[in-house]
Amino acid sequence: MSSAHEPAAVFAALGDATRLELVARLSDGQQQSIVQLTDGLRLTRQGVTKHLNLLKEAGVVSCERFGRE
Repeated sequence: MSSAHEPAAVFAALGDATRLELVARLSDGQQQSIVQLTDGLRLTRQGVTKHLNLLKEAGVVSCERFGRE
């Protein structure tokens, strides 16, 4: 098991309210663009991307790029 997928890394990633909100928005299993995920949050797309990268490193989410999003 890599250190990125240790339970502590998952709990640390989910310990932030913004990241927990992003996981809740993605919990239906549907793909969403960064624009959709940013809607209603007080963050820029770059800020949301940073949170998503942390969740990705912890093994909580996966990402696909389509065009510029």
